[in-house]
Amino acid sequence: MNRMPIFKIILGSLIITGLFFSSIFTLKALAQGQELINISGSPSNFFRFLTQYVSRGLNQSDEHPTIQPSFGQPHSSEVFLSVWVNNANSNDSDQSNSEIDLYFGYQKEVFGVTFDVGGTYYSDPGAGTLYYTDPIASDDYQYDLFEYEFGLSYEFSLISMSSTIYYTPEYSEGVGNMTNVNYEAQIPLLRDLAAIGHIAYQWIMDETAIDQPDYMDWTIGLTYPTKVFDLSVEYASNGLGIEQCTDSCGSTITFNATRSF
Repeated sequence: MNRMPIFKIILGSLIITGLFFSSIFTLKALAQGQELINISGSPSNFFRFLTQYVSRGLNQSDEHPTIQPSFGQPHSSEVFLSVWVNNANSNDSDQSNSEIDLYFGYQKEVFGVTFDVGGTYYSDPGAGTLYYTDPIASDDYQYDLFEYEFGLSYEFSLISMSSTIYYTPEYSEGVGNMTNVNYEAQIPLLRDLAAIGHIAYQWIMDETAIDQPDYMDWTIGLTYPTKVFDLSVEYASNGLGIEQCTDSCGSTITFNATRSF
């Protein structure tokens, strides 16, 4: 078993956290109090329409369009709970046909920095039913897991930033623990148009279990709010080669429309 050295997790976390706080102190003099679109991890009520669903650099909808409703408490609540649904098939021989996530957490602002502590239970009803009919397939396509998260976010007049660490003690398909460190930013451009982007790195305990190494992923795009929808276009990619992944790992351009309520 190829075990991930703990110092890699600590080093990656320190690098991302250092970038986050160095950006705060560098740009604080430029802050004028202009509010940007919230990019922190707190949930809200919305319907999202996507041409493709990409999560952590991997295509999770088999390159098909998907609809994602989310129902939860408003952003003003410090303690929140939400349910998020994705209706598209993953790229796994149609064994996974939906995803339902239950997210809960606590959010608090201290000296302008918003702290997010929470957890998400990822559930795949379609794959889960395989346990009763095909135990072997159930082992191959087991997606249900619980993930912890800790995040920080800060907003300036010229940039909005967040940094989040995700951790699960038992990742999908029996690979042991997983850690993902994510860094996001949003910069206003002209009028309400804004540039968005993120960069993240993921470590897993046993790479050989899914024949996939630790990897980096990133996105860059534009977002624009209208009276009806918040529109965005994003380019997503990752550091995995063709020999290291299936056809869900290719670079992707997605168009999204979100209606909040």
